[in-house]
Amino acid sequence: MIETVIVSDKTNLIECLKTNVTDSIKTIVKTFSNGHESINYIENYTPSIIIIDIDLNDINGIEIFEKLSAKNIQAFKILYLTKHEDYIKLAAYDAGVDYILTDLISEKVFQKKLIQVYNRINNNQNIISYNSLIIDTSKFEIVFLDKTYVLPKKQFLIFALLCNKPGTVFTREEIYERIWQSKKAENNRTVDVHIREIRKMIPNNNIKTFRGVGYKVAQL
Repeated sequence: MIETVIVSDKTNLIECLKTNVTDSIKTIVKTFSNGHESINYIENYTPSIIIIDIDLNDINGIEIFEKLSAKNIQAFKILYLTKHEDYIKLAAYDAGVDYILTDLISEKVFQKKLIQVYNRINNNQNIISYNSLIIDTSKFEIVFLDKTYVLPKKQFLIFALLCNKPGTVFTREEIYERIWQSKKAENNRTVDVHIREIRKMIPNNNIKTFRGVGYKVAQL
């Protein structure tokens, strides 16, 4: 599943960008109001699309992209700005920005761009191969030894998330927030129930439990 990260300390802007993104493409959306926190997350989870507001309280958006480019983070990078001076745009492109979104660009144009980017990324990301399993995120199917397995949507997304990052431990809270797009309530065992069902249904699933933390699929 394609993931999009949005970084801004302006609530209205985050909601506007999130609405445009989710109205245009199928993606998990993670939002941050703190630039430094977003850097740590992006370096660990490498989302496919990153949208950053240039004006943050803790760090300039261009500086974030400079740090990400130095780490060779591969993603489609979008900078949002309300300033239109050429030197700012040039600095953004030097920092590795792929697209500059300004307040002068209409929602229709922005959404069209998102669809174009999504299609380009999706062509490369429909298939996840793990431990002789072929996970097709476009069809929501899992194939093993010529047999096809179909999971309920949430279970499929959880398994695809784990298999896309073998060896990475995802906390229960992270899994819930990514898949359900909301905060996990205390003592909510939903993720555990879904993991148990995935283990029953999918051979070679290789899901490992980290007690008190979460789950991963083992690095092969």
